[in-house]
Amino acid sequence: MKTFSVIVALLGTPSLVSAAICNNNCGRAVAGTARQSPPFAARQSLCEAFVSTTVTVTPGAVTVTANSVARRNVHAPRQAAPVITGVVPAYASACADASAYWSACQCFSGILPTTVTVTAATPIVTVTRSGQSSSVVVSSSAVESSSVAESSSSFVTITQVSSSTRTSTITSAVASSVESSAEASSTEASSAEASSTDTSTSTGFSATETPSPSSATPIESSSTSTTPSADSTTFSIGSTCTPTPVLPSPTSLISGGDDLFASALLPFPIGVFGSYETTVYASSNGFLSLYSGSGEYSNEPLPSSEIPPVSILPYWDDLYIQTPSQAVQYQVFGSDAGSRNVTFEWVAVHFGEPSQFYHFTATFEEAQPGIVTYRYYTTYDKGESATVGVQNLRNGNNFSVQVGYNSLGSAPDRTFLRLDTTGAGSFTTGAFETSDC
Repeated sequence: MKTFSVIVALLGTPSLVSAAICNNNCGRAVAGTARQSPPFAARQSLCEAFVSTTVTVTPGAVTVTANSVARRNVHAPRQAAPVITGVVPAYASACADASAYWSACQCFSGILPTTVTVTAATPIVTVTRSGQSSSVVVSSSAVESSSVAESSSSFVTITQVSSSTRTSTITSAVASSVESSAEASSTEASSAEASSTDTSTSTGFSATETPSPSSATPIESSSTSTTPSADSTTFSIGSTCTPTPVLPSPTSLISGGDDLFASALLPFPIGVFGSYETTVYASSNGFLSLYSGSGEYSNEPLPSSEIPPVSILPYWDDLYIQTPSQAVQYQVFGSDAGSRNVTFEWVAVHFGEPSQFYHFTATFEEAQPGIVTYRYYTTYDKGESATVGVQNLRNGNNFSVQVGYNSLGSAPDRTFLRLDTTGAGSFTTGAFETSDC
């Protein structure tokens, strides 16, 4: 179980700055006291080495400014990426990129900004830290002039004044067109979803659904993919509404708490990649599993050994059930064997962030074993700190489909993701219209 308000840091005085920033997965991995490996000395050394860098500038009078990167909340709009040549260590895989790792390094106490401005007439300017002191060494073969303004920091990084800042247009993980197929397939679960109409996204396919209260027969002209490709799409991080559950008569599994899981006994088996069970374990942290349960909160890339071998992950992230209107629950629709379906629903917030809302579902159809459909009503960070996909590592298997790992745009609002694990694993995605949040 995590402690939200305080994580003791091991550099300088034993406290952390800004829990909202430093208490996400990346901050805990780098500065949290729960981590024993690598030890403090190694983590400190890695952080110190990470921010020494060399920048090549154009010959002539060019100004290069070295600033400490501002502390970064992974759930806020992302900063312009700094020019950093260091490599993020393997243990900090929860950090989305170099900027996130450097911000996590600043979660240790006693780190204050330092600014160094250098005007050079030579192609190379090197800025390094000097021992454990707060001084900065500037070296160049013909530096014309330099000025150093310090405020007690041994950490700096480099950005070029002329470099452009990052815009809100990012590379999203969406399915590329590999093959076109017409599928009369899935049965939708919820009557609250009955008014939805699925339409195409930039993947180039269209999908129209006209569900009845408990079932539907969709006709899809879709593009199927085994891997994401790069499409330029703009996403905005944030919650635009307060979600409410859509299942009309659900059975509650988790009604409050953190890092929990509970089991459900279904009238028909569900699963992925050939493993099927009627007992399903639902985690408050956005995933389902077979054969065993888990409340693991720190998401990883797939395949992962930190969660049960057979896991289905609509949105694996550090989530929290905090109010009576939030829950993990499920409902079975239909009574005739062979035509039933079941939907699992999550309504939650991000741990430590009560205004960051998440609402999504996972639907399985008895008539189509091995196929699961995720629906995203609202996700605060659109997948930027989550793992989305499926895996089956049971009995020597090594099957997985990863749609996104800490990937902004892998789970946008009002979109669906349909994973087919009857073969090697593929997925289709699109948008749906709904008034539900």
